[in-house]
Amino acid sequence: MKQILFIFLFIINYCPNVMAYVDIESLLPNSTLEITISTDLRILGGQKLLLSLKTGGDEYEYILNASTGNEGYPTLDFIGHPIDLKENFTLYPYNYEFQNAVFFTKENSIYSMPLTQFHTSNEGQRSGADCLTEGLACTRGSVGLWPHDAKLIYDIVQKIGFKNTTIRISKDSTF
Repeated sequence: MKQILFIFLFIINYCPNVMAYVDIESLLPNSTLEITISTDLRILGGQKLLLSLKTGGDEYEYILNASTGNEGYPTLDFIGHPIDLKENFTLYPYNYEFQNAVFFTKENSIYSMPLTQFHTSNEGQRSGADCLTEGLACTRGSVGLWPHDAKLIYDIVQKIGFKNTTIRISKDSTF
C-alpha cells in the first residue's frame, strides 16, 4: 500500500498534466465537484487539496499540493458553495495579480499562487513554488494552488456551476 501511495504522490507532484485528460467540455450538467482542503501541515508531507469529480457515473479523485493561510491570516473552516469566479484580478494595496480564482467568501478564494513571488510562512520568506512543493502555510487566508491545478478547478466550476460545487475546509479534513 505504501508503494502505491508513493507512486501516486510522485505522479501528482512531478507530473502536472496527469489531470489533463479530464475533458471539461464533456462534463454533464448534473456533474458534481467536491473540494476538500486540509489545513493540517502534518498530513502527506504538507497541506493538500482533494478534488472529487463525479460525472455521468464516472468518479475521479486527485490529491493536489496546496498552501493555506499562515499564522497571522489563517484559512477559516468552511463548508459551502463558491460565490464568485474571477479569471484575473489584482489584490490591493499589494498589487498582487492572481488568476483563476474560485471565491468561497468575499475575501478568500482558491487561486493560482504566484510562483516567484515571496510569501511569509512559518519557515520564513518562501517563494510560491516552495510553499506548494513543501505544503507550507503561506497565504493570507486563501488557498493557493499550482497554476494548472487552479485553472482546472476554475474551468470545472465555470462549467458545472456553483450549486454543483461544494468546498470543505478544515484542519480535521481527512482523505
